[in-house]
Amino acid sequence: MRTPSGGMESKENKMFSLFSSGYQIGLFIIIIMLICVLGIRIRDGLQEWKKNNRTAVQQDTAVILVKEFTKTAESPASHPESRVKLPRVAATYTVSFATEGHGILTLDLTKAEAHPLHENERGLVRWQGSRFLSWQKQ
Repeated sequence: MRTPSGGMESKENKMFSLFSSGYQIGLFIIIIMLICVLGIRIRDGLQEWKKNNRTAVQQDTAVILVKEFTKTAESPASHPESRVKLPRVAATYTVSFATEGHGILTLDLTKAEAHPLHENERGLVRWQGSRFLSWQKQ
């Protein structure tokens, strides 16, 4: 094969150009996969949001059965490329309510929403679909 300067291209140059294009194709595939995963996550979130908005706001007298706090931490050793060696922490708050008319209702809450709630407390819970709206102690 002739090069732009008119000379012949060596086998080593062909191999390097094939490896280089293979690397680019692999990187392209990884980027496309990440975009697809992100798109699926966004679609799922929008569908849940749409479903919640179509559901009527409901309220019922309830007792808080269980208030769970789940903390997940990744060790710094799992990320050796990171300069800062602090553990990464994710927190989830899940509260189960025993309602009079709807049975047991389990909702995910933020820290600010979950903090004032206590187990065996009675009150009025308001929710829309899977979205917690408010709690009023009785």
